[in-house]
Amino acid sequence: ALKKDFSNLQDVLRQMRDAELVAEMTKNAHDDLIFSGAYHYSKFIASFDDVLREFGCFEKYDEAAYEVLERQLTHVTFFRRMIAQLMQLRFLQFPGRKALKRIAYKLGYRKVDA
Repeated sequence: ALKKDFSNLQDVLRQMRDAELVAEMTKNAHDDLIFSGAYHYSKFIASFDDVLREFGCFEKYDEAAYEVLERQLTHVTFFRRMIAQLMQLRFLQFPGRKALKRIAYKLGYRKVDA
């Protein structure tokens, strides 16, 4: 490891030229950071929720309310992805393009080219 005062910088640079050592460090980093799941986004959200619970942010909500909120958020995410995909199609010429425009308009997107 590189010391804070950089006194071993030459040694660290020499080690970085060792392909086997770099491969081993890369594998270890992948195993620790990615494969272990310890730093996955879902873990971050769970720990964030735990902090909010400590401050009493969830006391007035029950499990049913969480399920409803989760369904709504999933729906919103799906809706946004669908609109983004529809908007990518606006630059292509294909049969049914006008029908797609009407669908996007009904879904709430008003800036659709014909």
